[in-house]
Amino acid sequence: SLETAQYFKVATYVTRKGSGEIIRSINVGNGPKLLKMNRDGSMICVALSRSLGSTIIDLPSYTTRNSPANGTVAYLGLNPTQPKLYFSINQLYTGNTSLGVFDTATNTWTSPFPGFGYAGDIAFNPSGSRVFIARLGTNVTSGYVTANNTLDRSYTGTSPARAITTNPNGTALFTTGTVTERFILSSGQRTQSVGNSGYASGLAHSPSNASRQRLYVPVSTENKVLIFDTSEDQLKVVKSLTGIMAPQNAAFHPTQPRVYVTELANNRVIVINTDTEEVEGAIDGFDQPFDIVISPDGKLAYVSNSAGTTVDVVDI
Repeated sequence: SLETAQYFKVATYVTRKGSGEIIRSINVGNGPKLLKMNRDGSMICVALSRSLGSTIIDLPSYTTRNSPANGTVAYLGLNPTQPKLYFSINQLYTGNTSLGVFDTATNTWTSPFPGFGYAGDIAFNPSGSRVFIARLGTNVTSGYVTANNTLDRSYTGTSPARAITTNPNGTALFTTGTVTERFILSSGQRTQSVGNSGYASGLAHSPSNASRQRLYVPVSTENKVLIFDTSEDQLKVVKSLTGIMAPQNAAFHPTQPRVYVTELANNRVIVINTDTEEVEGAIDGFDQPFDIVISPDGKLAYVSNSAGTTVDVVDI
């Protein structure tokens, strides 16, 4: 069972023994949801669900700047090796989406994907040479060469992809929604499809230094987190952690055997031990936490409060 949270009467601080401490709240705009951090941990990009455009947090100064857009940002992806932020934008009045690329170094926009249609989640291979964009309303995820934004290949699943990631060595692509699927990245071949028995909007793969190759999929409509074994080209459910209320997204600690899952309905982040694959604690004090990213040194986590206007910084 989860430990009882300890609340202290200190502004902006809510602590929980052994699990973490909120040390700062960053005002970013109305309705922060998805978060993306660059590889060196110097920048976080925030998608806002109730404001136009997105917010960029520069670290460690915690200063913010806006990347303007003509609509709300539904999905975003940050190239791991280039200062390129890819947006899926819900355009005002039309109900359509458009794809844009914002250069975070020069603060300039380009629109390299005219007529793409309804764009969903955006992810990259580890080197940043390929970008993968889900085509909402279809079962297709399109892969592009980032050097020239030309179509490389398509990945056709059995249902629309709501979240995308790759394994650490960039040989497999994983998507999820109502079904979690695995593809050979180099060929586009779908190798496995596993039903989620519910709707998932996030997924996270273990890092290369982890003791086990695992894919964690929070299935928000069923209050559970599915754990998949991805070793030896598998996609096999090895555990289902139930009783986690409306889980949204997950992030692995870069050096410790832990994964953190945002539990939107209970306003907390669940901590899972990846060795035992059991819940070992929780961090309380959030406002409908939606997404989480962790600094490369593993010292800090950043959590978006989707019902508010802040991203919380957590000492973990």
